[in-house]
Amino acid sequence: MLDGLRSQGRLSEGVVLSTGGHLRIIFQSKTRNGHAGVGNNSVDSRIVALARSIQKARPRIPTILVTKDINLRIKADALGLPAEDYESDRVLIEDLYTGMFDLAASAGEMAGFRAEGELELRGDPKYFPTSTAR
Repeated sequence: MLDGLRSQGRLSEGVVLSTGGHLRIIFQSKTRNGHAGVGNNSVDSRIVALARSIQKARPRIPTILVTKDINLRIKADALGLPAEDYESDRVLIEDLYTGMFDLAASAGEMAGFRAEGELELRGDPKYFPTSTAR
Protein backbone atom coordinates (compact mmCIF):
# COMPACT_ATOMS: atom_id res chain seq x y z
CA MET A 1 0.00 0.00 0.00
CA LEU A 2 2.79 2.41 0.90
CA ASP A 3 4.61 1.69 -2.33
CA GLY A 4 1.39 2.48 -4.23
CA LEU A 5 1.04 5.79 -2.37
CA ARG A 6 4.54 6.74 -3.53
CA SER A 7 3.13 7.05 -7.06
CA GLN A 8 0.96 9.94 -5.84
CA GLY A 9 3.90 12.01 -4.64
CA ARG A 10 6.81 12.09 -2.24
CA LEU A 11 6.03 10.49 1.10
CA SER A 12 8.44 12.97 2.69
CA GLU A 13 6.20 15.84 1.51
CA GLY A 14 2.95 14.02 2.25
CA VAL A 15 0.28 12.43 0.09
CA VAL A 16 -3.50 12.64 0.32
CA LEU A 17 -5.23 9.43 1.37
CA SER A 18 -8.54 8.20 -0.09
CA THR A 19 -10.13 8.90 3.32
CA GLY A 20 -9.22 12.57 3.02
CA GLY A 21 -6.33 12.36 5.46
CA HIS A 22 -2.66 12.98 4.76
CA LEU A 23 0.25 10.59 5.17
CA ARG A 24 3.78 11.85 5.65
CA ILE A 25 6.76 9.71 6.58
CA ILE A 26 9.71 11.34 8.27
CA PHE A 27 12.91 10.08 9.83
CA GLN A 28 15.10 11.84 12.32
CA SER A 29 18.44 12.18 10.59
CA LYS A 30 21.74 11.89 12.33
CA THR A 31 24.86 13.39 10.85
CA ARG A 32 27.95 11.21 10.74
CA ASN A 33 31.05 12.37 8.87
CA GLY A 34 28.96 14.92 6.99
CA HIS A 35 26.54 12.25 5.70
CA ALA A 36 22.94 12.24 6.81
CA GLY A 37 21.96 8.83 8.06
CA VAL A 38 18.84 7.23 9.37
CA GLY A 39 18.72 5.49 12.70
CA ASN A 40 21.42 2.94 13.30
CA ASN A 41 24.35 1.95 11.13
CA SER A 42 22.35 -0.76 9.33
CA VAL A 43 23.11 -1.75 5.74
CA ASP A 44 19.93 0.01 4.57
CA SER A 45 20.92 3.21 6.37
CA ARG A 46 24.39 3.12 4.86
CA ILE A 47 22.98 2.53 1.35
CA VAL A 48 20.61 5.49 1.67
CA ALA A 49 23.36 7.68 3.14
CA LEU A 50 25.72 6.82 0.28
CA ALA A 51 23.05 7.46 -2.37
CA ARG A 52 22.17 10.79 -0.73
CA SER A 53 25.83 11.82 -0.67
CA ILE A 54 26.03 11.06 -4.42
CA GLN A 55 22.83 13.03 -4.93
CA LYS A 56 24.28 16.03 -3.06
CA ALA A 57 27.67 15.82 -4.81
CA ARG A 58 26.07 15.89 -8.28
CA PRO A 59 22.76 17.72 -7.92
CA ARG A 60 22.29 18.18 -11.68
CA ILE A 61 22.43 14.43 -12.37
CA PRO A 62 19.38 12.49 -11.17
CA THR A 63 20.20 9.94 -8.48
CA ILE A 64 17.69 7.10 -8.21
CA LEU A 65 17.96 4.19 -5.81
CA VAL A 66 16.79 0.97 -7.49
CA THR A 67 15.94 -1.93 -5.20
CA LYS A 68 13.46 -4.78 -4.74
CA ASP A 69 13.37 -3.93 -1.01
CA ILE A 70 10.11 -2.03 -0.35
CA ASN A 71 11.29 -0.87 3.08
CA LEU A 72 14.44 0.61 1.58
CA ARG A 73 12.41 2.36 -1.16
CA ILE A 74 10.10 3.90 1.43
CA LYS A 75 13.01 4.99 3.62
CA ALA A 76 14.78 6.57 0.62
CA ASP A 77 11.61 8.28 -0.58
CA ALA A 78 10.88 9.69 2.87
CA LEU A 79 14.35 11.22 2.89
CA GLY A 80 13.88 12.88 -0.50
CA LEU A 81 15.78 10.31 -2.53
CA PRO A 82 13.85 8.96 -5.55
CA ALA A 83 13.57 5.18 -5.37
CA GLU A 84 12.25 2.65 -7.86
CA ASP A 85 11.48 -1.04 -7.85
CA TYR A 86 13.86 -3.24 -9.83
CA GLU A 87 11.60 -4.65 -12.51
CA SER A 88 13.12 -7.93 -13.59
CA ASP A 89 10.09 -8.68 -15.74
CA ARG A 90 11.37 -6.23 -18.35
CA VAL A 91 14.36 -8.40 -19.16
CA LEU A 92 14.01 -11.68 -20.97
CA ILE A 93 16.02 -14.25 -19.07
CA GLU A 94 17.07 -15.97 -22.30
CA ASP A 95 18.72 -12.71 -23.42
CA LEU A 96 21.06 -12.69 -20.43
CA TYR A 97 24.53 -14.19 -20.65
CA THR A 98 24.61 -17.26 -18.40
CA GLY A 99 28.38 -17.51 -18.28
CA MET A 100 28.16 -21.11 -19.53
CA PHE A 101 28.37 -22.69 -22.96
CA ASP A 102 29.24 -25.98 -24.63
CA LEU A 103 32.47 -26.21 -26.57
CA ALA A 104 33.53 -29.17 -28.68
CA ALA A 105 37.19 -29.99 -28.14
CA SER A 106 39.47 -32.59 -29.69
CA ALA A 107 41.28 -35.22 -27.62
CA GLY A 108 44.52 -33.25 -28.09
CA GLU A 109 42.89 -30.02 -26.89
CA MET A 110 41.51 -31.84 -23.83
CA ALA A 111 44.93 -33.29 -23.05
CA GLY A 112 46.41 -29.78 -23.26
CA PHE A 113 43.63 -28.46 -21.05
CA ARG A 114 44.31 -31.10 -18.41
CA ALA A 115 48.05 -30.45 -18.51
CA GLU A 116 47.94 -26.64 -18.60
CA GLY A 117 44.54 -25.83 -17.09
CA GLU A 118 43.66 -23.59 -20.03
CA LEU A 119 41.88 -23.90 -23.35
CA GLU A 120 41.90 -21.14 -25.95
CA LEU A 121 38.42 -20.24 -27.15
CA ARG A 122 39.70 -19.56 -30.66
CA GLY A 123 38.53 -15.95 -30.59
CA ASP A 124 34.90 -16.75 -31.36
CA PRO A 125 33.03 -13.63 -30.13
CA LYS A 126 29.97 -15.57 -28.97
CA TYR A 127 32.03 -16.83 -26.03
CA PHE A 128 32.66 -13.35 -24.67
CA PRO A 129 29.82 -11.61 -22.78
CA THR A 130 30.95 -8.10 -23.76
CA SER A 131 30.65 -8.93 -27.44
CA THR A 132 27.64 -7.69 -29.43
CA ALA A 133 27.84 -10.70 -31.76
CA ARG A 134 25.48 -13.61 -31.15
